[in-house]
Amino acid sequence: MLLLLSLLLLLLLLLLLLLLLLLLLLLLLLLLLLLLLLLLLLLLLLLLLLLILLLVILLLLLLLLLLLLLLLLLLLLLLLGSPWCNGYGFRLATGRSRVRSPKWERSLDLPQRH
Repeated sequence: MLLLLSLLLLLLLLLLLLLLLLLLLLLLLLLLLLLLLLLLLLLLLLLLLLLILLLVILLLLLLLLLLLLLLLLLLLLLLLGSPWCNGYGFRLATGRSRVRSPKWERSLDLPQRH
């Protein structure tokens, strides 16, 4: 009778140990899953940072292109003889020192006839 009781107790202890081991395994699996989720979150954050960096670089390139286009426009205006740039290209092409002034400006230079 004592032997049977001790065997039963041993079996119960073994079952408890097995349950504990299973619980530990489950906890370990949960921890691994959490770690994987954290790694995925970190990867997503890194991807987002990379995307933001790419957008900033693209914006800077766009700004540089805009500045280059503005400089090209200013050079074109300079060569075409715009009044804003005092007509360097106009002087080159025609030999005159400046672009003709508007009518109202010329009328101020001429003496008035009465």
